[in-house]
Amino acid sequence: MQLTLKVQFFLMLFVFFSGGCASPKKQNTWQNTYLFENQNKEKEISVIHYDGLLTDTVFSKAQIQIQPNHYFQVFYINDKKRMIFTKPSDTLKVKVSGQALTFEGRYKKENECFQKILELDKSYGEQFDSLHSLTYSEFTNTVGQIEETKKALLKTDSLDEDFVSLTKGYIDLYYHRKMFQYPYYASYYQDSLSIDTPLNYYQQPIFKGFDFNDTVLNQFDIYTNVIYLHVDKPLYNIYYGTKDYLEKSQNGILDKVSHPKVRAKSLHHNLYYHISASADKELTDTLMQSFTLYCEDQKRKDHIDALLSKWKGIAQGQISPDFSFLDQDSNRVSLSDFKGQNILIGTWATWCGPCKKQRPYLEKLVEDYKDKNIQVLYVSLDQDNAHNLWKKTSEKYKDFAVHLRAESGFKNAQIAKHFLIYSIPRFIALDHDLRIVNPNTKLPSQVDALDQFFEL
Repeated sequence: MQLTLKVQFFLMLFVFFSGGCASPKKQNTWQNTYLFENQNKEKEISVIHYDGLLTDTVFSKAQIQIQPNHYFQVFYINDKKRMIFTKPSDTLKVKVSGQALTFEGRYKKENECFQKILELDKSYGEQFDSLHSLTYSEFTNTVGQIEETKKALLKTDSLDEDFVSLTKGYIDLYYHRKMFQYPYYASYYQDSLSIDTPLNYYQQPIFKGFDFNDTVLNQFDIYTNVIYLHVDKPLYNIYYGTKDYLEKSQNGILDKVSHPKVRAKSLHHNLYYHISASADKELTDTLMQSFTLYCEDQKRKDHIDALLSKWKGIAQGQISPDFSFLDQDSNRVSLSDFKGQNILIGTWATWCGPCKKQRPYLEKLVEDYKDKNIQVLYVSLDQDNAHNLWKKTSEKYKDFAVHLRAESGFKNAQIAKHFLIYSIPRFIALDHDLRIVNPNTKLPSQVDALDQFFEL
């Protein structure tokens, strides 16, 4: 990535001071102040300013120590991730009203520009299904136009040159990820293994020239995600679902990423998502040994330890909370209403493509083994404002399960928080006393009988 002379100067300073030549008392960081006028009084503002780790919660003011060229800070405002740009020693005022942000300060124009770019990203997500139903040529043209629209926003006069440079890097990463993932999602949405992509698709310059050690782009989580995609691609079809998969993924990171800071973040990302998905003790111990060896960052280690501790709370034998749900007529239903039967909870949402793929397998299992003493609860994690859409969708499939909806949506539903549900579909097996048998059991496509969901 090309940097301005000012950015390069800051970066050289950082390398010099962090290399041990400077006095230990000198810290090459600056303090930025963010003043929030939060009109949503019941909502928190979470500060993410340690390379992706949640570090604080504020209601009105955040003072953040930043490193050279680490000018984008991440906040969760009203449960929505926002990236905000400032430079060293500046104060930025941010007014929060609903989902809208307004800015006052030196970098008002830059942040207004970046919010427009994020809105274009949002529109891409809203068209995800239809875009991946396009041919490769149509998809390339469409997403290319979106990227050019973003970059056109950066041609506004008097935007900070470091903002422009960093934002171009962010836009290119977003485009890189879209193109890298196209064959996978196109085959899914087009229901075909034969997609009209060029031969040797992943040998194209956009992919072959990727820099795995860019300390500047490392401030963006999407950069870490793209590293993961590159490492995962040759492993997925061969090893996914096996005990070798995650260890080989971790070794792939070690092979491709040499810069200590970039490597620490990438290893952390890999391990975090492994634990989020399963927390298999044997694998976790193996990966933790490697992680500890190559990551000297204590904050990252503490973050992983905290996540492992949460999984202990939903281990086999623990009693599940008595969650409350809504049925299709908005009547309240409790989990305890189903005590006396083994319970299989399947979580899903109307917007979830993989969930749609798993549902026919589950329907067939229920039909073939309906004499088993197993109650299937199909629990939607749709947002509250999508209740009618969920009701209409679930009524088409109401015979194979009890259809319920967890209030507050995917991120904030109590069942999602308690069972650490970060991706769906996710299936949870409970016994007749609501004791946890398996907090993350197999998918319907991976079993031949209903009772196999309850195997460890």
